[in-house]
Amino acid sequence: MGKRPSNGSNSSAKAPKKGKADELCDAVEQHKDVIATMPFWDALVSHMNSMFSNFGSVHEYFMQTYPTFDDRTKLAHKLMENFPELEPLSTADWSVGVKDIALWQLCYHVEAGNKGLVIQESMKNLVMLILLQGPRTNPQTQAGTEYLVIQPLIQCYFLEPWQSATIQDDTIQSQSIAFTKGWTRAVAALYAAELLIEFDLIDYYKNNLSASYQNFCNIKGMVTAEYANELDRINANRGTLVFK
Repeated sequence: MGKRPSNGSNSSAKAPKKGKADELCDAVEQHKDVIATMPFWDALVSHMNSMFSNFGSVHEYFMQTYPTFDDRTKLAHKLMENFPELEPLSTADWSVGVKDIALWQLCYHVEAGNKGLVIQESMKNLVMLILLQGPRTNPQTQAGTEYLVIQPLIQCYFLEPWQSATIQDDTIQSQSIAFTKGWTRAVAALYAAELLIEFDLIDYYKNNLSASYQNFCNIKGMVTAEYANELDRINANRGTLVFK
């Protein structure tokens, strides 16, 4: 019996795997009903697009908008005032375990993470998703979520000394939390918070999107290990660290 002519389709072929940008775009699309209730949404997205045109990336926006120690300290106070912590902040130690941390403690400098190129479209979608549901960082109460994996800054990576301010006694200083994993999420959360402040939307979120707002005020980080060297830390970020 002859082979049946092909109809041009291949039912056994697998659909191409979606990239991170596509997955984030789909996640944002799932909130389209919520977006429809937000009259400021288009303005937020337009403002973000202009920021990318002017600065190229979120971390460069922060580096150029808050270039000095005094500027960064003012930013820390602004974040603390608009997003007060729901839980007492963890003390300034780096012992292994879950930590209660604050937006103003997260470092947006590129040397605070182990990231290469961050695709603009992925960052845009991530910022939009955080604007919709807040920064989700607590896997104990939020299914499918991962902790930010945090660590102290590695100062030798910085071309110029990175100064941090004491905002609350006995807690981690401002902009001094670095990341084994989660820097992109942290930077996106900082920019989403900046947009809410810029557009005077704090009260709107408190009244209409309270769960999303509370996620900005209740950031969780995990210290997973003390690494023997910097190479181990980088391999941990890439998921290639071999434990002996």
